Parts: sequence; C-alpha cells; structure tokens
Amino acid sequence: MSETPARSPLWLRNAAIGVGVVILFWLPIEDTQINTVTFLALLIAAFGAARATYKRRASKLHAGLRAVLIGLLAGASATPIALLLIALKTGIHSHGAPDFTLTQINSLIQRTPYFTIGGLLIALGCAVWMYNRDNR
Repeated sequence: MSETPARSPLWLRNAAIGVGVVILFWLPIEDTQINTVTFLALLIAAFGAARATYKRRASKLHAGLRAVLIGLLAGASATPIALLLIALKTGIHSHGAPDFTLTQINSLIQRTPYFTIGGLLIALGCAVWMYNRDNR
C-alpha cells in the first residue's frame, strides 16, 4: 500500500498562491519580453520541484537520487512551461500578430539544455546539503 504524501507546509502553499497571483497580473499586461516568461516558467518549475521533494520518507541515497532526478526534470520542464505561458498569453490577447516572435521562441527553446543542467546542479547541491545536514 502506498503512503500518502505529507501535507504541504504553509510557506509552500503561500508560494503557489503567490505565483498564481503574479501570473494573473502578468497576463493582461502588454509584455513581450522573453525574460519575464522565462522567469515565471522557472518559478513554476521550482515550485513543482519543491512540492515533489517535500517530506518524502526514504533512505539517504534514495532521497538524494530522487532529488537529482526531480531537479533534472524541473529544469527540463521550464521550456514547455514557458511555451504554455506564451500560448496562453497570445490566446488571451488575440492580436493580429503574436506577442512573441519566432526568434524569441527559438531562443527560449535553445536555452533548454542550460535550464536542464541548472536544475541538475541545483538539485545536486541540495542533495549534498541534505546529506550533510542529516549526518551532523
């Protein structure tokens, strides 16, 4: 029988509400900067990784490997999340021309390996920190 995950802490629930509010305020603004979309996508990916790794009972090695895998997936998911936000914003505004150019979208797609490696490195750092914290 599988164990149900622990309830999220208040700070994590408030972070989800905060990210949602920021996105709701961003959607109607005529913002065509790819950096804003990238930042929001990275926030959503980081929130998802934090939620996935919170309070899971496992051995130290298993928890570390799991954290690294989640970090890798969170980094890789930043680009699809950003593309979804771009599609959502373009659909809501429904201009004759899209809010973001193909050049901006291509530059976002080309950043995917950097997001993936960044997520992996951050997760490795967190796994080392968790291992050292537990071995004191």
